Amino acid sequence: MRSFEVTAARLPQTRLGTRYAVAQVDDFLDEAAAALTCWEGGTPSALHADDVVHKEFRSVALFAAGYDADAVDDLLDRVAVQLREYEPGAQLQADQERQDERQVRGMLERAQQELRDKRGEA
Repeated sequence: MRSFEVTAARLPQTRLGTRYAVAQVDDFLDEAAAALTCWEGGTPSALHADDVVHKEFRSVALFAAGYDADAVDDLLDRVAVQLREYEPGAQLQADQERQDERQVRGMLERAQQELRDKRGEA
């Protein structure tokens, strides 16, 4: 997800279901786009992925128009994923996860081979 995608996103508005206050969401999306722009330019941002994940918005009054909450949450999830990739330590964490996965796969393959060997002996 790039900053221009956040800026260009058009969120559906509705009068039913869970909805968020339009102005509040728009302000936060501007902040998120600015954070992505900073990272894209090689400068760290004060807004972190956890800030995006934990952001809460006001709900709108009954039958008042607001952004569809699911659409907003989906967009912000994509922003958070991108911010995590930019944040320091993200590559180290990804490398560690890949190493852990290889280790677990190796253990599984050894256990399967041992099981095959035991079945062959019986």
